[in-house]
Amino acid sequence: MSTEAFTFHVDSSVDKASARAASLVAEQIRRKPDSLICVASGSTPTQTYANLGELAAENRYAVDRVSIAKLDEWLELPPDDPHTCESFLRQHVLEPLQIRADRYIGFDNQATDTLAECRRIETELQNSGGIDIAILGIGINGHIGLNEPAAYLQAGCHVADLAPTTVGHSMLEGTADRVTRGLTMGMRDILGARRILLLAFGEHKAEPIRELLTKRVTTQFPASFLWLHQNVTCIFDQAAAASLAGGA
Repeated sequence: MSTEAFTFHVDSSVDKASARAASLVAEQIRRKPDSLICVASGSTPTQTYANLGELAAENRYAVDRVSIAKLDEWLELPPDDPHTCESFLRQHVLEPLQIRADRYIGFDNQATDTLAECRRIETELQNSGGIDIAILGIGINGHIGLNEPAAYLQAGCHVADLAPTTVGHSMLEGTADRVTRGLTMGMRDILGARRILLLAFGEHKAEPIRELLTKRVTTQFPASFLWLHQNVTCIFDQAAAASLAGGA
C-alpha cells in the first residue's frame, strides 16, 4: 500500500515484519556495497538486525564495505554500561556484521565537550557522503531518535533533554542513575537519508501510528516530519497498524 512518498507494509507478526525489513536493507547493500546505514537501538529493530546477521552469514550480501552510523546515545551512563546504545549496537550490529572502527560513526557519551562531539558527527556524516538508509523506530510520544516534542526541532546533532516517557524507556530499566539527556542526530540529518525505513511493532505503537497517519506536520509530534521525505517505507505488525486499512 502506498500514499504519496510513503509505502506501507503490514505483516502478521514481528518475525515476518523484521524479515521484510532485513531483506530491504540487504537489497540496499547489494545495490550499493559501500552504503552508510543509520541504525536505531531498542527492542523494535532487534530481530531485523538478527536477520541481517543471518543473511550476511549466508553470504546473501557482502559487509566488507558497509558503514554504520549510530542514531543516538544516552548521556550520564558509563561507557561499559549494558544499557547504552553503544553496547546494544556492538552486540546486535557491529560485531555480527564485523564492522571495523573506521566504518563506524557513533556518538561518544563520555566526550567532555558535547558540542564538539556533535560537530564531529556532523562532519563525519558529511564526509561519508550521507546516509543511504536510516532504520528508525517511533516513540510513543512521536519522537524520532531523541528529537522530542517541542516548540521547535533542532536540525543538526545536539544534546537532547529527554521527555518523561523517554526517561522511562525500556532500554533504561535497571540503570543505577536516572538518565535525563542524550545525544542525537537532528531532523535535518535524519531527513537527509536517501531512504527511511520506519518500524513499529506492538499495540503500544498503535496510537503514535494513528497520529502519524493524520499527516499533520507539527513539532509536537516529530515523526510527522517524515511526511516531508520523498522515500519512506513503513513496516508494521498488525497490532501497531490498527489504524491502517489493508495490509501486505
